[in-house]
Amino acid sequence: QAISTDALTIQNPHPTAALTIANSAVVTFPTSGVAEGSNATEMGVSSVTKRSNQLQYFETYTEATDISLGSKIELDFNGVYRYNRKTEDLTALSRDISMPNGLGLSQDERFLYVNSMGAPFSQSTPKIMRIDLSDMSQSIFFDGEELSKKYNDGTDFDGMAIHSSGTIFTSGPGGLLVISPEGKLQARLNFGQITNCTFDAKENYLYVTGFVTNPKVFRLKLKS
Repeated sequence: QAISTDALTIQNPHPTAALTIANSAVVTFPTSGVAEGSNATEMGVSSVTKRSNQLQYFETYTEATDISLGSKIELDFNGVYRYNRKTEDLTALSRDISMPNGLGLSQDERFLYVNSMGAPFSQSTPKIMRIDLSDMSQSIFFDGEELSKKYNDGTDFDGMAIHSSGTIFTSGPGGLLVISPEGKLQARLNFGQITNCTFDAKENYLYVTGFVTNPKVFRLKLKS
C-alpha cells in the first residue's frame, strides 16, 4: 500500500545517524518533511511506499519554486531511493527519472512503479516507469504523452495506489487512471485535478484527494 502525501514526514529511528546515498552524498532524516543533505541540501520527499519487510522506498525532487524559496541544491539529480530500516542502508536506485512523483510496489515486491511528471515540471514526457528490483533495470510501463496532449488541462502523474489484483490506480493526465498489470489503460475518471489516492484496509473504497484548486476528497465504491 502506498502511503504518500504532499506534506509527508519521514522519521528515522536514529535521527543522528548519517545515511549515505550511492554517490557519497550524506543525507539525514529530520522530522520536517524533507531529506537534508550536507551543506543544507534540501529535497522535498513526496512519497514513501513499503510492504512486508524492512525496506522503504521513496523519491525526492526539486522544483523551480523550491529554488526560488531559497532551497540549496547539492545533488544534481532527482532520485528514487531504498532505505533498509534494519541495516540503515540508503541506496539510490535511480537518478535517471526526470521528475519522480508517486511510488507503488507490486504485490510480489519485485517491481517498483514510479510516476514521472512531464512539462512544465520536467523536459521529459509524462510516464510511469517500472524498476525491476532484482537487477535495477528500468522500463517505461505506461506512456502518458498522448493523454497529456489530448486533455492538456494541467493534470499530470502524482500519487498512485496498487490494488491487490495488481491494477494501478493513479493520478495522471486527464484525471484518475486505472491501468492493468500489463500496462493497459482500462478506465479514466475525471475528478478534476487530483494529487493522490489510496484504498481502505479491505479495498472496498478508493479515496482520491484533489489539488489546491480542487479542494475535495472523493470516495469511490469498488466492486469486489
